[in-house]
Amino acid sequence: MTAVTIVSAYYFLVFLSMGVVLPFFSLWFVSIGLSGQQVGMVAATPSFLVIAINLLIGSLADRAKDWRTTIILGHWCVAVLITCLFLSQQFYSVWLIWACSGALLLAISPVLDAASLRMSRHRGFPFHRIRSFGSLGFIAGVLGGGVVFDRFGIEWFLPVLAVIAWIRAIASVALPKFREGLDVTVSAPPVVNTTEAIAPQIAPVSSHSTANLRANNNGQQTEDDQRSTAQPAVNEYQPDSAQTDRQVLRDPFFIMVLLGAALINGSHGYYYSFGTILWQSAGYSETVISLFWAWGVVTEVLIMWWFTRIAKQHSARKLMLFAGAVATVRWIVFLFEPGTGLLLLAQTLHGVTFGVLFLATVNFIANWTSHEIAATAQSFAAMLTTASIAVTTAMSGWIHAAAGFYGYSVMGLVSLIGTLLVLIALGSRSRFS
Repeated sequence: MTAVTIVSAYYFLVFLSMGVVLPFFSLWFVSIGLSGQQVGMVAATPSFLVIAINLLIGSLADRAKDWRTTIILGHWCVAVLITCLFLSQQFYSVWLIWACSGALLLAISPVLDAASLRMSRHRGFPFHRIRSFGSLGFIAGVLGGGVVFDRFGIEWFLPVLAVIAWIRAIASVALPKFREGLDVTVSAPPVVNTTEAIAPQIAPVSSHSTANLRANNNGQQTEDDQRSTAQPAVNEYQPDSAQTDRQVLRDPFFIMVLLGAALINGSHGYYYSFGTILWQSAGYSETVISLFWAWGVVTEVLIMWWFTRIAKQHSARKLMLFAGAVATVRWIVFLFEPGTGLLLLAQTLHGVTFGVLFLATVNFIANWTSHEIAATAQSFAAMLTTASIAVTTAMSGWIHAAAGFYGYSVMGLVSLIGTLLVLIALGSRSRFS
């Protein structure tokens, strides 16, 4: 099999496990005696913990001979930790094990994304096609999990989770060498028609460097001006030194865009933590709930397969802005306890609120960072996102107890703030001083 095929299959496996976990972990927590507040605490802790280790893991991955080393070690550690849940299911044991295993998974994810994105660009294959297999895996996991847990009971959650964790760890050994064939001195994040537009495929390299496109600090040319005058070609990224990379990671404009995207992502915290519990309280079975989750991810897959056409017309920040506006509308719909038809319509928006936002963010980062800090930069964005999700998830237990479905109004406010941050950055002429 080709490297692209292997990585696509691995994405399918990784997200299959997420499909089993994400919609049903809260039901399992409740089944072993955890309260609503405890569910929120356990669910949020991995996101808080990963803030402390994310940049470290990303930096170690960048310094390793190949990114696959970090991915393999991380998944084997997670498998061992999940197995330890069989020894004790008391609150503090579950809290500790879930925190460590969850934080490792969250830290590994941006490394896998960065490695796969660089490899796909080097081989001329669009990353979003590879990532779409992850979404297909999530659909398989959520549908399979819904059927199994509806028929045999939620007590089967842990055995299923452990089996998948070990399969994922063993399969990681088959991952290709992501750095093979990459030129470590010059990497080329594609830029199409704009300083930050998303270019999923490799095109001929332009003679203009990214530094030239950044030169509009003085206001000579706006983003829209560049779109009308630039040719659809890839601009070669030429970092002069390590100082260049540090400046990118510290630039207020860069941080504002990522912070806005992180808040929009964070607005999903209540949905991830208590969406299933709320739907179950409304009378839906595990099988029907799994269909709700799966339908949202189906739209995500469709978005990913059509992403090239979308990206050719709009910059990364404009796509983030659109995703944030749609997320705000989605949470407003949810707080009114919609019926099945309207609920399915709202779930259709998941393709935008997650799929478009994710692809826009990872490509925005790749277009503005060098090969040498690929995993570090993605980990930085992941740190902001997980911090945002950690806060909203930690709040979710209390929000659920106090407001039920009306708790989605808080998530609507969070996504609105994130959207406004991206909007402010969109109107700024600042370009990486």
